[in-house]
Amino acid sequence: MSDVQELNEQNFEDEVLHSSEPVLVEFTANWCGPCKSFAPITEKVASDYHDKVKVARVDIDQNPNVVQKYGVRSLPYAMVFKDGHKVDQLAGMTNYEHLVHMLGV
Repeated sequence: MSDVQELNEQNFEDEVLHSSEPVLVEFTANWCGPCKSFAPITEKVASDYHDKVKVARVDIDQNPNVVQKYGVRSLPYAMVFKDGHKVDQLAGMTNYEHLVHMLGV
């Protein structure tokens, strides 16, 4: 079982904007090759820090309103939210250490 939560347009606000813990949101698509390489990195962050942060994933093809609202234009794409506000973002690949640093854990 993955520690990464699947988000959609119905639960995004509750799970991300109303979260009491920092949230790493990964924007992805099934057809995106680099996203397949990025997913294990976010899954490791979710597993290692499950008691401190929430890690979630948005499929851009199934949730176009969330994608438009946050201006996602490339993949993979990651955003960090704290106390309901976007505090960091990253377009493209990165490593585990950078994601942990973005989350401040």
